[in-house]
Amino acid sequence: MARRPEWTPAAVQSALMTTAYMTTKGTRSQSQSQLLDAASQQPATPLDYGNGHVDPVAALDPGLVYDIHPDDYFAFLCAVNTTSAFIGGITRRNRTCAPDVAYSVTSTSGPAADGTYTATLRRTVTNVGGPGTYAAEVSLRDPGLVKVSVEPATLSFAAAGERRSYAVTVTMGAPPSRNATSSGRVVWSDGTHVVGSALSSVWGLDFPRG
Repeated sequence: MARRPEWTPAAVQSALMTTAYMTTKGTRSQSQSQLLDAASQQPATPLDYGNGHVDPVAALDPGLVYDIHPDDYFAFLCAVNTTSAFIGGITRRNRTCAPDVAYSVTSTSGPAADGTYTATLRRTVTNVGGPGTYAAEVSLRDPGLVKVSVEPATLSFAAAGERRSYAVTVTMGAPPSRNATSSGRVVWSDGTHVVGSALSSVWGLDFPRG
């Protein structure tokens, strides 16, 4: 934070996560390979390494960050149906959830008749770099089981500090087996910066409602 004193703790965390890498670095052969699970020696997934290994240098110039504001915490607490007393204990303020606001962590539908689930997650990024246009790219381990779309597919920024929102819609097919998992990644890039977020799909768990 000494190099970026104006950043919030959430922005620092975001920069460390979105610039992380998922391949080995600095090997004698100079070749990069996928990270392995230490116990099984099989290719690791986000359930093993989260968003990847931290790259401190890249984190100083992430391009975009997922910042958090106090109202975001309040909206989250309302979405998970906590009590006013609990919210007051967390926020130290006498606030109540507005009855006419549809607070939501995710927007879900399912299960459908064919056994599929669909969830839409809305996220907001803040530009901490210069002007530019970022394009979204999705990679999936099992594209036959999981479909992911990003809307809009491009985000343009004219100056630092600007915020843009997008939605990720994930459709999970009928479960291949109980507690099956799949993974993927959503990356925003302007050709210089790479802003990555891991995706994990787990069958056999209850989806959040609200």
